[in-house]
Amino acid sequence: MIKLKLKYIIILLIMYSTFPYAQVKDCGLPDNLEEIFDNTPFKEFKQKNINDAKAAYIKAKKGDAASAYGLYANLDIYGKTKKVKEMAKCWLMVADELGYPNATINIAINYERGEEGFPKDIKKSLQWHKKYFKHLSNAKYGKFEKARIAITIGDIYLASDFSERNPTKAFEWYKKAVVAAETPTGEPFNETSQADKDLAYSRLAKAYQYGFGTPVNKEKAQFYFDKIVEGNDNNTTNYIIKAQEYEKNGNYTKAAHFYYLAALRGVPSATQKMNEFYREGKGVAKDIDMANEWLRIYNGTIQGKENNEKTD
Repeated sequence: MIKLKLKYIIILLIMYSTFPYAQVKDCGLPDNLEEIFDNTPFKEFKQKNINDAKAAYIKAKKGDAASAYGLYANLDIYGKTKKVKEMAKCWLMVADELGYPNATINIAINYERGEEGFPKDIKKSLQWHKKYFKHLSNAKYGKFEKARIAITIGDIYLASDFSERNPTKAFEWYKKAVVAAETPTGEPFNETSQADKDLAYSRLAKAYQYGFGTPVNKEKAQFYFDKIVEGNDNNTTNYIIKAQEYEKNGNYTKAAHFYYLAALRGVPSATQKMNEFYREGKGVAKDIDMANEWLRIYNGTIQGKENNEKTD
């Protein structure tokens, strides 16, 4: 009996002494590291990259999240074979399980786009976006990133092709985006920050304007539209110039933002662009209803301009 108890005690001691190893999946390390890192643009760092990968592998097996993510990044960038890509994906999942935020958002985006060996699965993308939002909620900074993620979650719930479409939940997430954007944290404020803040106001304003998940409330809609105007100068020409420059460079998200600011001030070419962007999904989620709404506004703006010219 004593020998039997001693045996179990020894087994438990072994289990606890190897606890970190038991909790982390070993995704492995390619045998052909030299061949993999031949693809690096800096050949003089090839041996260092190989040594770093081996060191990261040892740390990752012990539960180091940053090392697991580092292995994913290097194997995904430089690996060319299906086997290495699957190994990279495995380490990405391990990094996420170990609580590494960058891994979480990468998985969310991969499920959203169906990239890096992940099937396109909006439901799973939503799951990992929420997980990433929780990571950000525990962080001191990152309020604008938090606002962007809340908007993305809201957009998923509002998407017409999402099987679990829920405008009420979309509205709640848009409110969270505004709260995040307005929370004082001492973070630097720049043009990108203003764009994120405006996007949060815009989503909430449209929810009130069209009754997405909440009763239509024109006063509240105008209140949040006014907040966008308050946070920006009134030089519509400047908005158009910025929008055109961003569109030319392929940054459709920022282009849409500045066209939107100009459209709010009744610039016909900007409202026409908003119709185009929503119809084609450029810089915004593809939404035919919103595209038609902007087309209606555009036609109304042109008609009003023609009436004014006739009156004059």
